[in-house]
Amino acid sequence: RFDAHEWAEAAAREARTVRAGVGVAAATGFSKLLVSSDDGAARALLLDATTNVVPTTPGACRLTYAVAPKRGHVVAEFTVANLTGCEPLADRDRNTFYLVGSRDYAAHDLEWLEARARAAGLDTRNDDALAIRDASDDLEILLIAGPDAKRTLLDLVDTPEDAALVDSLGFLKFAPSPVAVAGAPCAVARVSFTGEAGYELHLPADRAAPLLETILAAGVPPFGAHATNSMRLEKGFKVKADLDFARFDEAGIDAFVRKSWTPPTLDGPPARRAALFRLDTVEPGFEWSVPSDCPVLDADAAVVGFVTTSAFGTEAEATLAAGYLYEPRAATTGLVVECFGMRFPCTLLESPPAPVRGLDRKPSSSSSERDAARTAAAAAKVPAPKAISLAGQQRSMSTTSSEVTPVLEPQQLGFPQQVSPISPWMRDEYFETSRRSFEEAHCFGGAMYTDDRIHADERQAIFRREWICVGHVSDLAKPGDVFPFEIAGAPLFAANDKGKLRAYHNVCRHRGAKLVDKPQSGRAVVTCPYHRWGYALDGRLVGTPCWDEAVPAGSTDPQLPKRLRDKFDLVSSNFDRAHYGLFPCELEAWGGMLFARLAPPADPAAPPRPSLADHLGDLVLQLRNYPLDQTVVAREVTVDNIQANWKILAENFSEYYHLPAVHPELCTVSGVDEHVRTQGKGKYLGFATSPLTNGGTFVDPNVAPPMPGLEGTPDAFAARHILIYPNVFMSFYPHHVFRVIIEPISAGVSRERAHVVVHPSFFDTLGPQAAQQTLDNFLAFHTKVNTEDFTICEAVQRGVQAAPYAGGRLSFRFEETIHRYQNLVADSLVGAGHRIPDADDGFNPLADLSPL
Repeated sequence: RFDAHEWAEAAAREARTVRAGVGVAAATGFSKLLVSSDDGAARALLLDATTNVVPTTPGACRLTYAVAPKRGHVVAEFTVANLTGCEPLADRDRNTFYLVGSRDYAAHDLEWLEARARAAGLDTRNDDALAIRDASDDLEILLIAGPDAKRTLLDLVDTPEDAALVDSLGFLKFAPSPVAVAGAPCAVARVSFTGEAGYELHLPADRAAPLLETILAAGVPPFGAHATNSMRLEKGFKVKADLDFARFDEAGIDAFVRKSWTPPTLDGPPARRAALFRLDTVEPGFEWSVPSDCPVLDADAAVVGFVTTSAFGTEAEATLAAGYLYEPRAATTGLVVECFGMRFPCTLLESPPAPVRGLDRKPSSSSSERDAARTAAAAAKVPAPKAISLAGQQRSMSTTSSEVTPVLEPQQLGFPQQVSPISPWMRDEYFETSRRSFEEAHCFGGAMYTDDRIHADERQAIFRREWICVGHVSDLAKPGDVFPFEIAGAPLFAANDKGKLRAYHNVCRHRGAKLVDKPQSGRAVVTCPYHRWGYALDGRLVGTPCWDEAVPAGSTDPQLPKRLRDKFDLVSSNFDRAHYGLFPCELEAWGGMLFARLAPPADPAAPPRPSLADHLGDLVLQLRNYPLDQTVVAREVTVDNIQANWKILAENFSEYYHLPAVHPELCTVSGVDEHVRTQGKGKYLGFATSPLTNGGTFVDPNVAPPMPGLEGTPDAFAARHILIYPNVFMSFYPHHVFRVIIEPISAGVSRERAHVVVHPSFFDTLGPQAAQQTLDNFLAFHTKVNTEDFTICEAVQRGVQAAPYAGGRLSFRFEETIHRYQNLVADSLVGAGHRIPDADDGFNPLADLSPL
């Protein structure tokens, strides 16, 4: 079992012990590189190869990074200390810099520095000029950390002179000369990777084990890697693994970039940002169980980031994880981390949960003074550094002095405030084969129809941003008519407000109850079923029962009886109904249909979204002869649980290549060779059957008179087939319209709402009985065709789950509509949904139909 950590309790105990007192650890995971020269070559190399200021004062140290010069990725991380004249690590006569990094990357970092030296024209073959040496096997590091660290170390040093060096050692400093600790010569640094008050002891490798045994024998408890990881995560400190080869503008390292550093030219904006999470691991035993690379998911199960490392924070009393969130971002709530099939809720932290703790900088001259300083420091809470914003170039750290820094310096993670997913399929290169010219293009691969993550992103990028057909104008035929609907899980309702059509989010502004659960008529006020708050159809909050004495006009809702009202003070302070109206969304009518669109996020930099008129383009001209605004819904049927992705259903309607194989009866009235492309400018797909054939079917052109306005036009003997992106398709016959609205349920399941729409004159012309029978025939014919489509679409859904399937070549003769449709989908996912596709060359929407 992954949660069977026998060491977990010990690690937590060790972390608490260090935080409260003192502990010792062998820091074996660090590399040690020495860069030296007789002149300024060593410092020149580090200035060329790394991002931060290179210390000029002997003993000073800084955290710095190496960045790839072409692509900007962080390739190495060091603490750089100027040890010129500081024995025993450096010769007194050479400029020496001591680099401490990750042991796993020692060879890589050495090669990197040597390569940068060669690129800068510095001679590494002559040690007298410039020497770069890996001393990782020669040196070891011991950590003494905690508020009692100074007193513990002072008790271990050999001489008063050594005690004075330790007592006066400043923050981020190495002692200028060796300090004998229990007989072992050490280069002592005033830092601690745990974020607690402490020191590093750098000494020859063969002396490290005996010194560690001596310190343990003196009663100093040990702590290990898990406790170290726990303490450093609580302070927001990073390690090499947390960088994950991110670009320098993604990794949150801007606090360690000098003003004079010239960054490389980057290819595009950041794809991710460093983040720190607090996890609810739900059940005991999993507090330490989240490994690296676990994905972070949003509320729609879209991957929005990943974890690089985690540990249980003993001070936060929660699991903490460093990682990344993808850019651009849209949501910060509802996040979870997925780990081996389990999902742990997580919160994006704006700052680390625990402060960095240290001691006063001033040296103490006596044991009692040291004890007093230690006691005061232990009680103090030093604020953690503020979060760093690359965009604002703020690099301020805490103004409260701290004597503590990790060996990699206290590197605070950046905590961006906006979060949103960016998945591979939300990048244009994912659609490279679909973006090719139609003659060379391939259709989508199987993942576009089966991947739940893609489905979640489509809900956000398509259905919550595009114009969506939600009903027919007859649903709001009279003032006071109200009906509910949903778009991608968002509950909404539409209303006829004295002839003005409006739409709102279907939620009460009080406690969030759903307001409308079925169609209603004659409403002047929509009333919440929970606490009876009332909203006028123009969105205003007009009634708050038992809150004040006002009764909304037109409301029949009971108010608090007067005998009880007299017992309550109904005067409410600081409450203005004008601020609590319904949340609106866009609603427009065209062609007898209602189209809704959710309100966009507040982003002034975003391109303007197309109006419905822009979306429809010249389709309005093509259908100018049809009296669509006067039509009514005569038959309606809903088909649930269609085992096919919504795009498969839409694409199936959009091409006639499959007609002979799947719909032989349909071919008798709408033959393949009678089809005409009618593709104009707009977010739609268009083709037509011209002329229709009287083939003995229920939809032959001679079964009923054409709609008013079609007499004497080619449309009286033709059928236009239109899909309005993304999810409504229609066949316009001379005497009726068959319309289908596709509703995505999941990646592999859809629902269809189908309508037979006619002009009111249809009933007068045929007579009541014949009209009803003809409508039944229309519905029977389309139900049969639709059932045939369901069967083949469900077969496609099963087939695209085959792992090797990556999309096939499109038929150059019949499937240009699929090419157009899939590029519309790609536009929405990659953020180009404002783009309106052009018409076919030479297409005239006012031209009459003629067969190919």
